[in-house]
Amino acid sequence: MKKYLKIILTIFIIIGNIGCSVTDETTGYFLESVAIVTGPIWYPFVQMKENMRTAAYERKIKKPLKGTPGKTKTTGYLEGYLWGYIEGEYVNIEITCDEKGFFQELKAYYLNGKIAYEAKYEKGIPTLIKKYYDDGKIYRVYKGDGTQLGNMILEYDEIGRVVLDDIKNFNIVYDGDIRKMKDLGEPNDNCSAEYYSTGAPKKTSSAMGPIAKEERKKFYKEKEFLKDWEEIRGRDNKTKHNGKYKIYSPNKKLYADFNFKNGYLDGIQKQYYWNSDKLYSVENWQNGKEIGTHKYYYLSGKIKSIVEYNPQKNIIIEKYYNLLGRLERIDEYNYKRGNLNLGDRVKSTEYFSNGQIKSIEFERSYGDKGYYMDGKLKYEEVKEKIEGSKEKEVIKKWYYYDGTVKELEAKLIAEKETLKRINLLRKYYPNGNLSYEEREYVDDNIQIERYYDETGKLLKEKKEK
Repeated sequence: MKKYLKIILTIFIIIGNIGCSVTDETTGYFLESVAIVTGPIWYPFVQMKENMRTAAYERKIKKPLKGTPGKTKTTGYLEGYLWGYIEGEYVNIEITCDEKGFFQELKAYYLNGKIAYEAKYEKGIPTLIKKYYDDGKIYRVYKGDGTQLGNMILEYDEIGRVVLDDIKNFNIVYDGDIRKMKDLGEPNDNCSAEYYSTGAPKKTSSAMGPIAKEERKKFYKEKEFLKDWEEIRGRDNKTKHNGKYKIYSPNKKLYADFNFKNGYLDGIQKQYYWNSDKLYSVENWQNGKEIGTHKYYYLSGKIKSIVEYNPQKNIIIEKYYNLLGRLERIDEYNYKRGNLNLGDRVKSTEYFSNGQIKSIEFERSYGDKGYYMDGKLKYEEVKEKIEGSKEKEVIKKWYYYDGTVKELEAKLIAEKETLKRINLLRKYYPNGNLSYEEREYVDDNIQIERYYDETGKLLKEKKEK
């Protein structure tokens, strides 16, 4: 059946490609008509295959979870049970099963001892699931829906605010401690107002219904105070201003205190939160260019981020802190490019809540590394020669917690015998033996898969074009 489906699909892909490339309108309409007329013949086969795939997935996630009767303690990855914040994290696990082996309760803990995941089960299917940040604060709550996954009903941010409530039907987006998006109408109206990170009004949307009148009136009244703010918001281009430039919030609080020289930002620039005397940022500019240290604050007064412009070392360093004051990430940029955009970033370092480095990523070269919470190596990107390759290749390795290689991936390596380009993926058992290998011959569009048992014996080989 699979072979015939492939033949049918190939024929119609060819027809479709020809139809897209012909310049004769009549020929194009003819080929399109062939596809439409014959659709009832081949489409049911394609749909049947898709339905079978969907049904297989649904059976898998509805299958009750079973283990050893009683209480079991183990360690490992909960990728089979978890999706979201702690996916792929190495954790300590406690599983309680009934006398028939069906899951009753599962708890998982991060390596720092904080709770990561807990679930209650009825005959192996969860009735309640909770996930946590790596500092032990609640992240998400799921209710049972007859599957292993559950249905998410609540989501919290890092300081405990509810940002999504499926029961009350709202979703709030915050920029730090300022609400960036705000529902203005009925929950199902999809109406909202968007704000700058300072709390100043930005724009509204009303895709499916009217925005609440009083909210809309207040929003546009405040928006009037920002007419000339839009002119200099980019701050990269020359303006008509020279000397002091100030903007005030509706309640007469100072919002922007800028300095210009011959149309360019020059000197210390301060900005405040909307309708507040709380400082938002302090920046230093010279002739329209950022220099020195720039600081940004949360409404609470805690540091939000620090940006250091260092032309002598040709680098810009940006440090991000969360609402609790914890360092989360450090990004490094090439100073000559001078933009805090992803495309100009050269290095990024992320941290766990305990201060341990979580990952180091290089944007324009290899050398990436990732770590477990206690500092052990989780993955790395290195340059070395792989068996069967012509020369040293950039490969990425993932490790089990004990240091044994878990997975290896290399893209576009040159095969020694044929010099053909290959995408290679290998997975290993904890005992170090190969469990799976996939070779994709890019130029020939051929994919070979090999499956092995724990002793290294080949179980199955598949070859597809």
